[in-house]
Amino acid sequence: METFQVTCTRCRQTRWVYMAEAPTKFVCQRCQAVLAGRNAVDPLPTVGQRERGRRLAARRTPTPAEIQPAQEPRSALPLATGS
Repeated sequence: METFQVTCTRCRQTRWVYMAEAPTKFVCQRCQAVLAGRNAVDPLPTVGQRERGRRLAARRTPTPAEIQPAQEPRSALPLATGS
């Protein structure tokens, strides 16, 4: 048995598998679960999911004009004065 670096034929992600022989075709467990209809996150989002992700990212990312300059921290304790 050896460890082989393989690429999933569906999602093109690199995986390391422990097998007797190097596989010619490989589908990762996540893609197998998606294709079987099980409850798994699909590593290949649909066009609609990608567009929704772009819209959410644009809404979350502030423009440079929206970023407030840093303010100096105020000390909670009064400064000690030496007498």
